[in-house]
Amino acid sequence: MLSLTNDTNYAKLMWNTASSPSGASTQLMPSGITLDTLPTTTANVNFTADTSDVSPYFVLSLSDTTNVIGGHAAGDQILMLEFENLGLSGAGTMTLDGNTVFNFIDNTTGAYLMGGQQDKASLSTWLSTQPGLSSLSVNGIWIAEGLAGGCAPGGCSESLTVTSAELVSDTPEPGTIALLFGGFAGVVTLRRRFAR
Repeated sequence: MLSLTNDTNYAKLMWNTASSPSGASTQLMPSGITLDTLPTTTANVNFTADTSDVSPYFVLSLSDTTNVIGGHAAGDQILMLEFENLGLSGAGTMTLDGNTVFNFIDNTTGAYLMGGQQDKASLSTWLSTQPGLSSLSVNGIWIAEGLAGGCAPGGCSESLTVTSAELVSDTPEPGTIALLFGGFAGVVTLRRRFAR
């Protein structure tokens, strides 16, 4: 369970490849996944918040060593942040697929890429309008909460429990990630994400 007393902070559960910069403190995910081979990911969660304008969200950690995205140094960590309010309150399911809406940020410098913070599109749209993105390596799939645009007086607490997550592929054996690992939650203070 992840819990924030102020949702301008940030907490996440991470599944990373061994090559990911954050890999040492996370659960291991299969390597060799690219944006165009990314399997649908579903997570069963329970989310509570003081306000309805916040939501948990998916984050993809990418490698872009050849600077396909542009506007960053080759070694920088690039994140795709889910950019929509899922409207979750209580138990529900989060799904990451071609319809999930993302924007791009250079996590090393804090600069938004691909047109800026408000330039968002579904994963399918990004891949069709920017074909070079398809071969980028996915080094991490994260489920996060927090980094809201502001907090009203009296606090903006929220909590997120992830009970299971699954990478659903075309192969007979889908990869299941058990998420009963409270020790993998990290709470840090970072820059504000966006107003939802």
